[in-house]
Parts: sequence; C-alpha cells; structure tokens
Amino acid sequence: MDNRQEEARITRRNIQSTLMKFTVTKLFRLKNAAIAAIVIFAFLFVGLTKANAQATCVYTIEMFDSFGDGWNGGVLTVIANGDTTTHTLLTGTQGTSSFTATDGGPLLIYYESGSLDTEVAFDIYDPDGLLIYTSGPTGFPAPATGLIFEGLATCPNCPIPNPNLVAIFDITDTSAHVNWVDVPAAEYYTVEYGPQGFPLGFGLSFDTTSSSADLFGLNPCVTYDVYISAYCGVDSTSSYIGPYSFTTTFEPAVPGDTCVYTLQLFDSFGDGWNGSFLTVEQSGNSTDYGMTTGSEITYEVSVIGNLPLNISYTAGAFQNEVSYKILDPSGNVVFEDGPFPATGLVYSTIACPTCPGPVDVWMSDVNATNANLAWQNLAGFQDAGPYVIEFGPLGFTLGTGVTDTVPGSFSSLNLFGLQEHTYYDVYIWRLCDTLSSKAFGPVSFQTLWLNDIGVTSVLAPDPELKCYLEPNDTVTIGITNFGQNPQTLFEFNYMVNGNLAGVSMPQDGLYTGVVGNDSTNVISFETTYDFSSPGTYVITAWTALEGDSDPSNDTTTYILQTALPKPLAEDFEDNAVPATWVHDGVIYAPNAHNNPTYVLADNLFSGDQEFNLTTQRIGPIEDGDSLTFDYRYTNWSAGTTATQISGDSLIVQVSTDCEESWQTIHVIDSTNHVDTNIFTHVVIDLSAFADSAITVRFIGKWAAGDYWLDLDNINILGCPPSLNLVGLVSPSVEGSATGKINLTPYFGTGPFSYVWTNEMGDTIATTQNVTGLEGGNYFVEVFDANGCTDSKAFTVETFTATEQVVIAPDILLYPNPTNGMATLDIQMSVAKAVDFRVYDISGNQLTRGTAPASVHSTNTIDLSGFSPGMYIVQVIVEDRAYHARLMLVR
Repeated sequence: MDNRQEEARITRRNIQSTLMKFTVTKLFRLKNAAIAAIVIFAFLFVGLTKANAQATCVYTIEMFDSFGDGWNGGVLTVIANGDTTTHTLLTGTQGTSSFTATDGGPLLIYYESGSLDTEVAFDIYDPDGLLIYTSGPTGFPAPATGLIFEGLATCPNCPIPNPNLVAIFDITDTSAHVNWVDVPAAEYYTVEYGPQGFPLGFGLSFDTTSSSADLFGLNPCVTYDVYISAYCGVDSTSSYIGPYSFTTTFEPAVPGDTCVYTLQLFDSFGDGWNGSFLTVEQSGNSTDYGMTTGSEITYEVSVIGNLPLNISYTAGAFQNEVSYKILDPSGNVVFEDGPFPATGLVYSTIACPTCPGPVDVWMSDVNATNANLAWQNLAGFQDAGPYVIEFGPLGFTLGTGVTDTVPGSFSSLNLFGLQEHTYYDVYIWRLCDTLSSKAFGPVSFQTLWLNDIGVTSVLAPDPELKCYLEPNDTVTIGITNFGQNPQTLFEFNYMVNGNLAGVSMPQDGLYTGVVGNDSTNVISFETTYDFSSPGTYVITAWTALEGDSDPSNDTTTYILQTALPKPLAEDFEDNAVPATWVHDGVIYAPNAHNNPTYVLADNLFSGDQEFNLTTQRIGPIEDGDSLTFDYRYTNWSAGTTATQISGDSLIVQVSTDCEESWQTIHVIDSTNHVDTNIFTHVVIDLSAFADSAITVRFIGKWAAGDYWLDLDNINILGCPPSLNLVGLVSPSVEGSATGKINLTPYFGTGPFSYVWTNEMGDTIATTQNVTGLEGGNYFVEVFDANGCTDSKAFTVETFTATEQVVIAPDILLYPNPTNGMATLDIQMSVAKAVDFRVYDISGNQLTRGTAPASVHSTNTIDLSGFSPGMYIVQVIVEDRAYHARLMLVR
C-alpha cells in the first residue's frame, strides 16, 4: 500500500497556553527593573514558580558585532528555571555562549542595551538547533530591549526530523504532499496544519508512521502552515519543526485583460535602495524592482487580470531610508510600508478581477456564540452582485461550512450558532452573473467563553507614593469581563505576600454591580492593608465566579516595591550597574587604567566637572547598619599616580523621602583624603536612619586637574527583615516516617547554617533539608554568613482521605485541603479518557496528566513541591471541562 494513502484520523487539539511567573537567585546583579520585579515575586512565592527537577539541556547564543569591538556594555540576561546567567561579547566580531535550562521550566531572556547597539546582533538556538529568537541583522533598528523572549524550556529526548530536509510538492488547489527525512527512533509522526498563522495546537492534525503525508480538503489560493513532530515512545516526543508554508493553486474561470499596477519607491537619503528590492510574481514569472540611486522612482507593471498577483520585499542595507507604495489600476494605494519595511510576501491579490470581491475583510465584533464579519466594497461595484459568506471550524473545506447570501450593497453580516472558545474560518466572495470572484479568506478568529471574568489590574496603592503610604491604605482593582455574558454577584479577594487580607464577605468582596461584555469596572476593597513599612509587597487579587470557564485569567499579581531589602552588595564584577541606579559614569574592566577589578569611574576635568551616582531605595535600616565603599583618585589616563586634590570633593548624601531632600552624611576632601593610587575603604554608620528606608547619592565635584575618580564595593551591611525562609513540606503516610521539608532562604548572604529541632526541642538535623519525618511540628533556625538569623515552624501532616470534593457526579478529589498529595478518583459507567491539569491562582499550569479510557482510575496529584495556597484543578471529559479549587496547607 502506498504510504501516502495510509489512513489518518484528523483531530482537533486545544493546547492551552499559560502565563508564567519566574524566579531568580541573585537580586542585586539584575540589570533590568522588570527582572527585579519578577525576582521579588519569585522570592515570596517560589513554590508557585519553581519547576520540578527534570532533564536539563543546553541552549546556544550566537553573538555578533559589526564593528569588531564587542557589545560595549550590551548584556543578555537569561533566567532559566530560576537560575540567572549573563552573556555579552567583550570584544571581537563574533562569539558563542550557552546556558543550561530545565525541561518544562520557565525561560525568560532580557536584553539591556549598551552604548553602540546598532552594531549588535544575536541568535538564540534551542537544544535541537532550532532558532527560537533573532535580533535581526546589525544596523537599524537596534535590538529590542527588555523582555525579548518568554516561554517554557524544552529538552526533548526524541530527535526532531531534520528541519532543513522538508519538502512540499504536488500542490494543487485542494491538496499537497509533504515529505521529510525519517527519524530512526520514531514510532510515528504528528502532522498539524492550518491556514497561515494558525496557533499551534488548534489546527488539523493526524498521526502517521510514514515520513510523508498527503494533505487533502484544502481551499484554492490559500497559504497554509505545516508542523511536524516525532513520537519516540511514552514521555518521548520531539519538538515541532515548522512552520513550512505553501500556497494552493487557483485557476480563474475566465482569464482577464491586461492591466497596470504602479510601484512608487522612495529613499530618504537619496542614494537608492542599497540592495533592497520588490519582487512581482504572477503565474510563475517574477521581476525585481529596485533603485540604484536617487530618492524616488516609479514603475508601471503590466499584469493579467483574474490571476493571483504576489508582491514581496527583500531588504538590503539602511532600512531606515526605505519606503514604498503599491497602487492598483485605478490609482488607489492598496499597500504601503516603510521605513523599516516588512520582508517577505507583503501583498497578494487577484489582479484587476472581472468580478471583484471585497477590498478588505475583518471581524468587527466577536463573542462566544456570535460574531460580526465586516468588509469594504470596491468603489463603484456595490451593485455588481450578491456576496456569499461561508464559515466553519478552522481549516474547514469550502462547501462543508455554513453559508449565507447578502446583497452586494451590504458591508457586514452577523454569524450565529457558534461554539464558545472555538477557532473559526470565514470566506466571502461575490456572484457576478455567470462568474464569481475568488473567495477572500480565510479570516480566522476565536470565540470567547460565555462566562469568563478576572482581575486585570491593581490600581492602588500607587508606587509613586511609596514614601507616603499609610497603615490603612486602600487596595483598588480593575475587574474585566472577558466573556459574553454580563456578570454579577461574584466574589473577589486579595492577599499580600501570601497572606489573606481578611476580606469579610458579603460586606466586602461580593460584587453586586454588573460587569458587561468587554468591559472593565474599577472597585476598591473596604478591607485596608498596612503598607507603611519599607519593603516589597506582592498583592495578588482574584475573582471567584461559579462556572468561570477560564481560571487562568482570574488572578493578577502586582508588585509594590517601596524599598529593596538588605544587604546591598555591588562590586560591578558583572560589568554593569544595577538598572535601578542612576549615574553618569562608565564601567571599566580590570587594568583599563590600572584598576585591579571592575570599577565605576568618571574622568573629571574642566570639560566634565561633576560625577553623580544614585542607588535604589533600600531598607529598613537598623541600628548598627553601615554604608561602606572603596574609592581612589588617580591621574588620567594611566591611573598609576595618586592625584592630590585641593578644592575637589566626594560627597555622600542620604534621602529618606524618595529624593525630595538630601542630607550630607560624609565628605571626602583635602582635609581627610590620603593621596594614594590604591583604593581607600570608607565606613559610615547609618544608625541615625534606623527604621527608615534610604537612597544613597555620591557626588564627585571637580576643582582642578585631570583625573580618575573610581568607586567600587558599595555595600550597606546589615540584616534583611527576614531571610524569607520558604519550606516545601511533604506529608507523612499514616503509620510511617515519610515526611520531608525542603528549605530555601531567599534573603541574606550565603553560606547558611541550619539547626532543626522537633517538638521536644531535640536537634534532629543540621542540614538544609530534612527527610524521614513523622507527622508533627518541627522548628528550624537559620544563620547567614553575616550573622543574620531567622526561624520558622513547620507542620508535617499525616495523610488521610477523609475530606473530598465532588468535581462531577463520578469524579472525586480528596483530601481537600491537602498537605501536598491529593487523589483524583474517577468512576464511570462507560470507559472514558480523562485529561486533568493543575493551575496556580496566577493561571500557570503546574502539572498535567491523563487517565486512559477506563471505568475506574485513581490518579495522584503531587503538589508537595509548591507553596501553600489555592490551586485550580481542571478535569476534561469528552471536551467538557470541570473545575474545583484545591487548598494546599502545611
């Protein structure tokens, strides 16, 4: 039998994407404020963000610099499953770096700009060698800054098909053949396809044991994407390769006359397009149009009517200078782009059709069970004939969907009878006597849920008022209705740093108004909170609506950072200054001017008479805390000779009111400075600022000479308010000693020491983690390298199954609350497969499992590696989803 004729079962898949919060482990080396915010969240809720230990793998970064002097301070910061690494090109034109990631763990990548970003470019590859991110070529525009990549790391243990050896051929108006190289370890392959741009997981898919496949039921003149994955056995599936795009053919009923399109090319500098060009393709024939010199040129392009016309753009150099317009035979601008035009296929149409369809089509409104399709008529053809609209599930074949016919003067149509949270395709074409226009489409869209509401913002307290927050501040939130149905009489709540705020319902926390479709209402809690102490507050707010179909968007988390915790330790050894600091100096590598380590420096002379450095706000300060730093004055440019200062000075100031006023606490001048070319260590007592948060400012003032002012090792010594001890507790099986506690201190300075005691006060361990515990109460005291201490009590529960939740008539969840392990018991009269997932209150999918088709199955949900709190269990049976809240306690 021909492998291409092998039977394949087409299925529709709904892979829910999730938002992830992430952990980092080194607070004061972060060079991006957004990263710092994520750090604080992760420190307080590490149990919600840390992936379970799994396989690791290596990602690769290829780095480029067009000038050859490195990235000049540009830095990539990678946070892979909580571990932070930085990557930069110190010198040269090219370099390679790598980082290790954990399978299924969160992966964030940030880029912080240097001084010459237009020279910088980089590509990031996954373990299979697939490109997951590119900054684009060097030049304009420079690489994007901030968060540039966010997702989950994949460490596949099944090889991917060779991504460079995929071929698509035998393309007709309704079919195509896909061929790839066989993977010896593969048991079968999954092929997923759909209209170009479809979200992976929602397309048409089938499994095949062959390394080739036929795609049938396609529509004419439509571009499709194809993805391929290999399955090598249980828990062994490769990543998808793709998308591979192709366009089906189209044969007009009657070829049209010749008509002329116009291309207008512009260059703002006046030196032509520097290698850029437009390509016009029709019926397999293509012609390139560029501009060798000058600022403007016009081309008239003759094409044949009723045939597909495709125009693509290829970029050369200096894209900031390039722009162009495409005009139809009537002189209308049908497309324009630039500067920095998009590349690839930019315009596709049926050239001057005898029976014209709409000029443009879009979805003007989408709900759960209905949607509105709108279109623009071609001027002068409103009465040329009626329109036919056909819609169906994503990827459907024309002729199998739902159709409706409307007069040619219409410009919109309501589509009814839709299913909630489902992807659809829509096509529209015109009937003209014996002819019809080409079908315009597909226009793809996804319907809403009927019931879907959540908190989308925390509007108060205002971080700009961080110095003036009160013991009874109000928390204000925005609640958004993502679904179709108006919502009322639902609960809303909040907690701070993992502690419930004490909202008392129904007096507070019960919404009695109405949140309409696609609306956001603002409401304040009556229950206030004390934000007056300096520190970091993670405010988590959520809604609780019975029958809410999508718990992933119920919750939002807001980080109010009024001060960063101690200790502060900055030695600049990562070749950067914290992003929260403001300065006008430069980081210099060792021996740049006789400096032994990385330093922050400024060359002061008559042309630069002042140096400034301001830290972030830090605190609270305690009695006995101190500020320490190292400084030196040396000659420019060698830095080998001590500089004698006269009227010059280094002033140290402190602000307790968010930089509205400053108090000078130390001055270095000719009266106390010792001339030396080595660093001088300074210690300043901060006891006068006890119980306050402070911002520190250094001001270097020039009076005469030409010299270096170097700063290094800026520290605020002292203990944080706590070591933020987070313990992950696993219960003990009744009648045995199988409990354990995994402990992590997230503030303080390592190494740490530990003393564990039981209820009797006996020392049972001096290790970080303890195992072999019976049910009972345990106590740990932790000491950091600076002598800071913290303690915490934990309870190891004994697992019993006396409490349960009925998710559905035949599905039970117990115990609830749980200490870490819960049981999902499924009993049915007819064997059915069940898919179950667990989400945290932020909507992050934590675990996922499948119960095979059976009349009875018992499944374990393991939350022992996560923090106490509320979790959502989703159970899917025959495309119907059930939800239950599972409380995890310690």
